[in-house]
Amino acid sequence: MKRNFYILSALFLTLGVSAQSVTPNDGLRYNEQDLNGTARFNAMGGAFGAVGGDFSAIGINPAGAAIFKYNTANITLKYDNNSNKSTFEGTQDKQKNNSFTLNQGGVVFVFDNPEKKLNKYVLSVNYNTKKNFDNNLYFRTPNGQQSIDSYFLDYANGTNGLGTFPIEGNDAYFEDLNFVDQQAWLGYNSYILDYDQNSNTYFTNVPTTGVLNQSKAVETRGYNSKVEFNFAGSVQDRLFFGVNLNAHFVDFTKTTVIRESNDGMYDEGTTITDIAFNNQQYTFGNGFSLNLGAIYKVNNALRLGLAYESPTWYKLTDQLQQSIYTNRVEAENPNTTLYKSTNPGVVMEFDRYKLRTPANYTASVAGIISNQWLISGDVSVKDYSKTEFTSQGYDNMNSFYTENLKSALDVRVGTEYVIKNVALRAGYRFAESPYKNKDLVLTGDTSSYNAGIGFHFGDSQLDLAYSFTDRNFNEELISNSSYGSKIKNANNAVSLTYTVNF
Repeated sequence: MKRNFYILSALFLTLGVSAQSVTPNDGLRYNEQDLNGTARFNAMGGAFGAVGGDFSAIGINPAGAAIFKYNTANITLKYDNNSNKSTFEGTQDKQKNNSFTLNQGGVVFVFDNPEKKLNKYVLSVNYNTKKNFDNNLYFRTPNGQQSIDSYFLDYANGTNGLGTFPIEGNDAYFEDLNFVDQQAWLGYNSYILDYDQNSNTYFTNVPTTGVLNQSKAVETRGYNSKVEFNFAGSVQDRLFFGVNLNAHFVDFTKTTVIRESNDGMYDEGTTITDIAFNNQQYTFGNGFSLNLGAIYKVNNALRLGLAYESPTWYKLTDQLQQSIYTNRVEAENPNTTLYKSTNPGVVMEFDRYKLRTPANYTASVAGIISNQWLISGDVSVKDYSKTEFTSQGYDNMNSFYTENLKSALDVRVGTEYVIKNVALRAGYRFAESPYKNKDLVLTGDTSSYNAGIGFHFGDSQLDLAYSFTDRNFNEELISNSSYGSKIKNANNAVSLTYTVNF
C-alpha cells in the first residue's frame, strides 16, 4: 500500500499551488450514492429502474412516477450504525458512529385522462439523501515509520515545483498567505521546522531516532442530498416516460486530529517531543442535474426500463481552520518541556470552485409472476474518469482522474413476494470501485445485502428495511504522507417508511 501513497504525495503537493489543498476523494465524494431511500427501495437493493411506483425509484428512472395510481405522500426515517476497523502498521482499532436522519420525503399528484392517448400524467416532488457523511474512524501505531514533519518540510522547501517559503514570510499575517505558505508558516512557528540561512533550506526538529507513536482521529458530518421535481406520463398504460430537474445540496464537515510523540533526542538545539495537528474542513454548495427515463410494459408480466442521469454541476466553497500544539525540549535544558500553541484563530474561506460529476446510464428489467412475485434488476454504468474540476488551477487533479479512474458498474437485484396484505422483500447491490490500478485504490468495491417487510392498511402502508453494507478504503495519515491505514467499513442500517394515498 505504500506505493499508492507515494504516488499520491507528489500529486497533493502540486495541487498545493492552487488556493486550497484537494485530494482525489474530494471530487469522488460527490459521485457516491449510498442505498438511501424508501424502506421498500432499500429492502430490494434499489433495483427499481423498471418497477416504478416508488418515490426513490423516481431518482433512478423518472418514468417510474407514472406507475403511481393515486395521489401519494410519504416520509422515511433511517438509522445508521457505522463500524470502522483500521489496520495501521500492524495495530488494529475499531470506531463506531450512530445517526438518525430524515432520509426521504415526497408527494405525488396523479391526473387521469382515461379517454386520451396520454391517459395519465403525474407531478411529484421528492427529497432524497444521496450520501450521509456521519462517520468516525481512528487508527494508531506505536511503531510509526514516518513523522508528519515531512508534510511541513515539503511545503517549506518547495519540492515538486513549489517555491521555498521566505523566512521573512513568518512575519506576515496567516490570512494573507496562500495555502502552501500557510503550511510552511505553521511548521516554522510551531518549532517543528528550523531554518538554515547558509543553505537556505528548512530542516526538522523531530528526531529520526527513538520510538514514534502516531494516531489519527477523523470525524465527518453532513450530507449530500437532492430535491427532484418530476413530470411523468403514461401512453395507454404501456409506455411510461418522465423527466426530473434536480437541485443538489452539499453540507460536509471533516475534522481531523493527528497526534505523534517520540522519545528521541538531539544533542544540540531543539527537539520536538509531541505534536497535535488539528484541521477542520467545511464544504458547502449546491448543484443541478436532470434525469430522463422510459419504461415499456411488454405485457402484464414484463417491463423494460432505460434511464439517463446527466452530469451534476456543483458549485462548492471550502473553509479551513488549522492549529498545531507542540512540546519541545532544548538541549541546554533537557529536563524542561516547553509548550507552544500555534493557533492563528482564522477560518480561511477559499474561492468557490466548480465540479462536474459524470453522467450515469441505467438499463432495467422487471418481471411479475402471478401478480404476487416481483423480480427486478438494474445495471448502471458511470465513467468516473470524466470527473472534472472545471475551475482553473485543477489540471493535475483532472489528469489524475483521467489516468487512474475508469467506468464502473452498479448492479442491483431485488425481489418482493406478496401474501395478502404483507410483502416480503430482499435485495443485493454491488458497486464496483472506480480505480483502474489495484495498487491505487482509495475506495474499494461496495456490497450491500438487504431485506424487509411491508404492511398494507387500505390507503396507507408501513415498510421496514434492514441493510448491511461493507467496503474497504484507505486513509492517509496526512495528505502527502507515504503511508496510511487500511479501513474496513461495515454499515448496519434500518429504515422505516410511512406512505398514505389521498
